[in-house]
Order: sequence, then structure tokens, then C-alpha cells
Amino acid sequence: MRGLLIKDLMIEKKLIKNMISVLFFFNTLAVLLYLSFLYGNLSELGDYIGKDNLVYLMAVGNGIYISYALMIITDIFRQDLACDFVKQLVSFPISDKIRTLEKYVLYIIVFMINLIIGISFLSVFGKVAGILHIKKAIKIYLLIACAFGLIDSIGINCMYLFGINVAKVIMLGIIILGSALITIVFNIVPYEKITKLLSVFSWLSDKSALILLLIFIIILPLTYCLSLRIVSLRRNKVW
Repeated sequence: MRGLLIKDLMIEKKLIKNMISVLFFFNTLAVLLYLSFLYGNLSELGDYIGKDNLVYLMAVGNGIYISYALMIITDIFRQDLACDFVKQLVSFPISDKIRTLEKYVLYIIVFMINLIIGISFLSVFGKVAGILHIKKAIKIYLLIACAFGLIDSIGINCMYLFGINVAKVIMLGIIILGSALITIVFNIVPYEKITKLLSVFSWLSDKSALILLLIFIIILPLTYCLSLRIVSLRRNKVW
């Protein structure tokens, strides 16, 4: 598996470098914007938006960007298909388990790089700026990151089962459908009923990120087992 992992990391090193650069640029820009709200010419805008709300925007932005990990896996699939590496790999003395596990290990590596950079920026920024609710921002970040991690795990299954192009359509459909459902619920259901419903589950508010993280940790191995089953059934075919 080490050889396959090194091969994929070498192929995707440019995308991984771009990912890290964008993360540093985005977070650095947010920090500079916060300083401008405090000491610069944007103080009025900061009062309007809420200086501390910028931390939540950082958390949301970093959380959404976690989906870049799936983009790298998708590009690996595309590169392998472009050079017929999948057909060649079948003839190598490499088990289905190893070649499937390697893709998940690569995904976890990229996911963890995103996670470490995001939490580091939020933690250091919160401590330096003296923001008291930075822990809440980190929880929001983890919540969004794990939610996209669950979607990504489904995306990897779809790539093994249907191919890259169909998987992209399915993933886009999931995101659009989810956004549409949330919009419909908040526009049709009375606000009082939504508040009442959320209050029933208020005890989950402080533990929601941890719960979703545990769900992600459980679901990811299950999706790996499903992908392994798909690969085993389609050993002599190109997906």
C-alpha cells in the first residue's frame, strides 16, 4: 500500500499544496480583516457585521473547504482511468483490500491536514484576539467538517459504483436537495414550531459536534467495506 500511497501523493502534491496555500490565505485574510475591524478604517463595518461573528465565518469557511479532500480523490480516479492504471493494477499482486484501503488512507490524510490547519488557526486566533467563544466556533467547524466528511464518504462509494461523472451528479444532487429541504422547512414551518422542535433536542447543542464526529468515525469504515465489496465484484471491470 505504501507504493500506491506514494504514487497518489506525488500525483496530487500540487493540489495538496494549493489546498494548504488557500487555507493559509483564507485564514490570514480573515485575521487581517478582524484587525481592520478593530483598528483600521473598517471599524464601522465591523460594528455592523459584528467583529466576533467573523470567527464563525472562519469556522464555516474552513468546514466547507474540507470537501477539497474528495476533490483530490476524484482527481486520482480520473488520473488512474486516463492512463489505464486500473487495468494494469488488476494484474499486480495487490489485493482488493489494499488498493481500496489506500484511497481511504489518502482521504484521511488530506482530511486531517485540513482539520489541523483549521483548528490551529481558530485556536491561535481566538487566544490572541481574546475571543471568549472560540470553543463554540471550533465546535461549529467540527460539525460542518464531519457533515461534509459523511457526504464525501458517500461520494467515494458512488465513484466505485457508478463512475466519476455519475458520482459528481449524485453529490451535486445531494447538496442541492439538502439545501432545498432546509430552505423549504424554514419557509413553510412556522418559526415557533421550529424553535419548539429544536428546544426538544437542545441537550445535544454542546455535544452535536462530538456526536457527528463519532458517527463519521463509524460510517467511514462501513463505506470502506462497501467499496471493497464493489471492487471485489467488479475486479475485472473499469469503473
